[in-house]
Amino acid sequence: MQIVLGVVSCTLGVSLSFGPRTELRVLGCAFWAGSVAIAAGTGAAVHERCRGKLLGCVSGLLTLAGIAAAVAAVVFSVRSIIWQNNDKLFLGFCILLTVVCILNVIVSLASLRWCLRSMSGQSSQPLDEEGSDQKLLGENPESPSASKEDTLTVINL
Repeated sequence: MQIVLGVVSCTLGVSLSFGPRTELRVLGCAFWAGSVAIAAGTGAAVHERCRGKLLGCVSGLLTLAGIAAAVAAVVFSVRSIIWQNNDKLFLGFCILLTVVCILNVIVSLASLRWCLRSMSGQSSQPLDEEGSDQKLLGENPESPSASKEDTLTVINL
């Protein structure tokens, strides 16, 4: 999702470059916020496929950079909205960029949570119901054991 939001941000940057000369256009924040979001999304995708401590650290740092860039882009976009001239099309692109950057912050925070959780060793996927029952009962799920009904009967006695 970060990659898609990054591409949308870069596309909005191209659209804004045809608009009036403003701080938002001169800084090119749509481009750098989009580029960092694409890099962070790529880092998260690589970390998801090949889990490792180093890849987790790199993915986490890229995600933090993506959050910082998106927050800065939101600030510059809001400033441009406040100080905008009477060009309604430019105002629409500024609002759209602000919304995309806010979504990028939300998605990046979720990605950072996932990254930190996977680095700490917790699984982000829940166990299946039968596997969790066997684990709670102290049974080894790989070994052949009594049926679920027998186990529940013994516990209820």
